[in-house]
Amino acid sequence: MINLEEITILADTREKKNQHILDYCQTQGMKVEHRKLNYGDYSIIVNDQDFSNCISVERKASLDELAGNFTRSRECFKKEFGRMIETGGNMIVVVENGSISDITNHKYISKFHPNAFNASIKSFENNFNTQFSFMKRHQSPEFIIDWLIGNATSEELAEVA
Repeated sequence: MINLEEITILADTREKKNQHILDYCQTQGMKVEHRKLNYGDYSIIVNDQDFSNCISVERKASLDELAGNFTRSRECFKKEFGRMIETGGNMIVVVENGSISDITNHKYISKFHPNAFNASIKSFENNFNTQFSFMKRHQSPEFIIDWLIGNATSEELAEVA
C-alpha cells in the first residue's frame, strides 16, 4: 500500500487552470512539483521513483480544447503521443466537462464535425494505444490521482516480479 506522503504529483509547467487538481493534492497530503514533462500534463513520483517517462495523464479542460488539438495543433499533439510511444509509456487523456454524447450532438463551439471528432478519438486510441476518459471537472482530480497511483503501483510490482 502506498502512503500518500510518499507521493509527489508532477504537474507540467505549461498546464493552466488546474487549481482544482492542485487543491485536491493538497487535501490528500501529496506534494506537487511543477516541471516541464516530456509528454502529458501530470505524472508521479513514488518513494523517489520517478515515473514521468512511463506514466502520464493528458488533461483537456473542454471539448473545444480537444477539438483544437485535433484540428489547429494536430501535428504537435501527435508528436506528444509519439514521444510517449518512444519511451514505452502509458498515457490517458482526461476530458473535462464533455462526453461522447456531447460530441455526437455537437455540444461544443468548434466547427469540427462530430463524425471527424469521434474518428480522431478512435484513431488516437488505436494508433497510440491510449484511452480517452470523459468526466465532470469536479471528478477529474480524484480520477487523475487514482489512475497515476494505480499505474505506478503496477509498474513497481512488474519490476519486482
